[in-house]
Order: sequence, then C-alpha cells, then structure tokens
Amino acid sequence: MGAHAITARPRKETPPGYTPDVRRLAALALVLLLAALAYRSGTKPVRAADCTCAVERERGGWCAACGVGYAAGRTVRSLVLYEALDMHGHDVDGASLECASCRTALTSDGYCSACGRGFSGGRLYLSELSYRLARGDAEAVREKARFLDEALVEAERCELCAAALVSDGDCPSCRTSFRGGVRSPLASPVPVRR
Repeated sequence: MGAHAITARPRKETPPGYTPDVRRLAALALVLLLAALAYRSGTKPVRAADCTCAVERERGGWCAACGVGYAAGRTVRSLVLYEALDMHGHDVDGASLECASCRTALTSDGYCSACGRGFSGGRLYLSELSYRLARGDAEAVREKARFLDEALVEAERCELCAAALVSDGDCPSCRTSFRGGVRSPLASPVPVRR
C-alpha cells in the first residue's frame, strides 16, 4: 500500500462586504424563512366551508376544522375531555355487560351508580352528564355541568385529570382519582414480592 498525500484545499476568499456579521444575518434570515415555511405547512387555515360549529353547537358535537366541541352549552377545547364526555353514547349489546346492575339499567333506561354508566334508548353513556342530557333531565344536567365547568379549567393543567373528573375515573399521569367531583390520590400499587 502506498502512502496518500494529504493536500489542503486553498481557502476561499470572502466576497467584499460579506463580513461575519452579514453571514450571521443571512443565516438568521434563512432559519426564520425555514421556520415560517414549516409553521405554514403544519397549519391549515380553517375555511368557512369546513367549519361545522353551528351544527355541532346544536347537537353537542365536535368541529374537526376548528378543533372544538360543544357540550351542555359549553365550548370544549380538549378532544380528550370531549371524548370522555361521550356525548352521543353508543349502541350496546346487553349480553356483553358483565355487571347485573348495568343489565338492569339497560332494560329500564337507568343509571348504574356502581359502574358510573347510564343507559337510554338502548345506548350506553359513559358520563353521567351525557346520560342526563340524553334523558332530558334539565335539573340533573345543571348539577352535572358544574363538573364540566371544573373540568374545563382542569384541562388547562392536565387533560387526563379533566377526563377523569367528568367520568369518575383516574388520571395515571398525576396519580389522582376522581369520584363525584372529589379529587383524591390514587392508592399506591401493592409491591410485588419475588
């Protein structure tokens, strides 16, 4: 094997008037331009034709174009919270329900307080607010909407806590449990002995 000669490339001359300050300004301008292009490509302007807010506001739905939902006369900006509200319920097969109280509630359009599920018209509602809305129980809706008001504030801090607040659930991120709007710490898991 022969030895390779390493030769240095001659250094390019800096064009006249192209000082290090000008070079920094050009680099900054390029970075800003690229950032603006990246931002612009990641955001799609909402066209009036895409917005369904007027319809969704009436039916308690979600406008995908605007990224907002509507529930009990309130605007919900968190999709996680909106989905936890389960505003329209879903069809359920009674045979798939393991809880005897849920099966009874399904046949009577009732509410299973043990599981926190309501049934109306053969549909399962996972939040008491959506169940009360489906039943047209205005007084109970006002009472349960107070939890939604708290959840809307909570969603600014933690969307999972907000979802747990309206569904009597748990937030694994914050290790917090909600029952009847009351916050409490989740019990520590039992250590496994090996």
